[in-house]
Amino acid sequence: MGGGRRLGLTFVLEAEDAIRIRVTSRGGFTGVPSSRELDVDQLPGAQKTRVRELVDRGVWRAPEVQRTPHPRPQDFEYTVDVDDGDRKKTIVLHKSAASQELRDLIDLVEGS
Repeated sequence: MGGGRRLGLTFVLEAEDAIRIRVTSRGGFTGVPSSRELDVDQLPGAQKTRVRELVDRGVWRAPEVQRTPHPRPQDFEYTVDVDDGDRKKTIVLHKSAASQELRDLIDLVEGS
């Protein structure tokens, strides 16, 4: 009993890559830029899952430029920067030209 060998087991749990999202809007009547940033790891579980789904479906395969052909002076132009540690992407868009996932992501970041 006393001379036995101890087996040590070490488990390493890797957390999902952190995702940081920055949304910058420009335009409208004032033209003053506004920027919001979201650290997805700081969100509660269900909201974190939702944001990850929006990023997976709406960002990685999206074109980097999504503008309307004839924007009006009051239209906002958004720059969405996403960094998940392994990948980075910047998308410049008018909200009306974007996918539903990107619109939802912008709304979520701006509301945070």
